[in-house]
Amino acid sequence: MDGVKEFINHTCSDLNVTLTVRERDTPGCTFHIEEFCLLIGECKKVCFGNELNPFLDCIYACYCNFGQCAKTELAVRKRGCEVDKFINFTPKILFLNAGPSIVISSLFWDHTC
Repeated sequence: MDGVKEFINHTCSDLNVTLTVRERDTPGCTFHIEEFCLLIGECKKVCFGNELNPFLDCIYACYCNFGQCAKTELAVRKRGCEVDKFINFTPKILFLNAGPSIVISSLFWDHTC
């Protein structure tokens, strides 16, 4: 199993996204950091790991538009916790706005961009 996931931007801003890939199965140990831009409405499949290191430790997203900035982060603190299950066993991650804030959600059904 390689680290591959689809990211969808349903916010009103272009996002800068940073993925921290866990080394093996130990939260807090970083194997790799993957950064990418996700334009408004864009859906992007991102490869971020390999067979030995397929798990994310953190998803971080931010934007700055016209002086208004927002950021959000989901980070694994303990292996097997709800955040760990969410970011590693959800094939599609969805970014939404809640007012000026960024919310990270998911799509569980098979939906093509």
